[in-house]
Order: sequence, then structure tokens, then C-alpha cells
Amino acid sequence: AAAGLWSTPSDLLTWAMAISDARAGRPLAVLSQASAKAMLTPQKGPAGLGPFLRGEGRALRFGHPGWNEGFHSELVYFPELGKGAAVMVNGVAGRPMVREILYAIAAEYAWPGFAPDTIEPVEVEAQTKDALGGRFEATVEGADVAAEVRRGGDKLTIESSKLGLRSELAFVSKTSFVVLDTGDEFSFTLDEKGAIAAIDWGGIALPRAKR
Repeated sequence: AAAGLWSTPSDLLTWAMAISDARAGRPLAVLSQASAKAMLTPQKGPAGLGPFLRGEGRALRFGHPGWNEGFHSELVYFPELGKGAAVMVNGVAGRPMVREILYAIAAEYAWPGFAPDTIEPVEVEAQTKDALGGRFEATVEGADVAAEVRRGGDKLTIESSKLGLRSELAFVSKTSFVVLDTGDEFSFTLDEKGAIAAIDWGGIALPRAKR
């Protein structure tokens, strides 16, 4: 449950290794092999039974990010390699630091397929940039989530303490943008008047705040 589980990086990695051992059918595993395989098989989108999944073969990895007011964390583990890391940092805007630490570890220990995404920004009309500015908010599973998009000259920035965002954004299509510090991708649609009613983050819609 959000904000209901407290742990340490070492304990998170012990958990990940236990799942990996059970998946491989090693003796004295705490889970059945069938359960572990189900956990690491896509069930809906990129999620297994619990962890998020990425990659295939040797590049298969599982894990989960976590954050709330005042901290950010992320676990990544490669069951085929027996390698992984758990990173925790203090601070509302700590997500970019978590990612930079994980990328550095990945480079040092040759994690396959784990590197910053390369994007190709596209140019959009000034009208779209103007339409995107403003505050978007919603109540998600009982928690208030808000994001503020601001325009400064030709640049747009997005800030959200709940989502751990405070960064410049770049358009990757006429109807979507990526947050440069974290890689989060948002999509949106324009109505017939060129207004944006909501932005969508991973299936979570944040409508424009009523003024």
C-alpha cells in the first residue's frame, strides 16, 4: 500500500533475489516456481504480478519505483544475470538522481538494455504550447495529484511533487511530450478550439483544473 511499506535497499534486494531463486527452481525457495514465474510474466501492460517488467532474455529485468512526500526509490533486478540495485534518496525532487545513479551502476556492471532513452523532439505550433500551460489535477486512489505546466519563452516545464517531476519537457509528437529528467511520457488531445482538457500519464488522466 502507498506509504504503508517501509524497507531498506538491502531488504528489497533480498526480496528480488528470493523471487529470482524461486523462478529458477533453486532449493529452499520461499515461493513456488509457478508463482515466481507468474510474477515475472506480463499480466497487464508492462506489469507482472507485482513488479514492473522490461526486456527479454538476458535483458529481462523486474522492479518497482516508489515515492511519497520526501523520498524516492527504485529497485531493478536482472534474474538471468543475478545483478541488480536498489536506490533510495531523500527529497521531493529525487527521481532524476535515482535514475542517474542506476544508469551509472548499469554502465559499470554492463546491464543489458538499461540506458537513457534517446528521443527525437518535434516542433509544435506556439498555439499548442500556449494551450498546454496551466494546472492539471485529479484524485487518484484517494490521493490528490496535481501537475503544473509553465511556459518560459520557447521552453515548457512541468512540476508535480506527487509525481516527482520538476523539469523541462520536450514534444515527441504533436500530442505527446516527455519529461527530460525522468523520461515520463504524457499524452493529450486538442478540442476543436485548440484547448487541452486533460493530460494523461500512464493511463491516469489529469483534467485541467477549474478556475
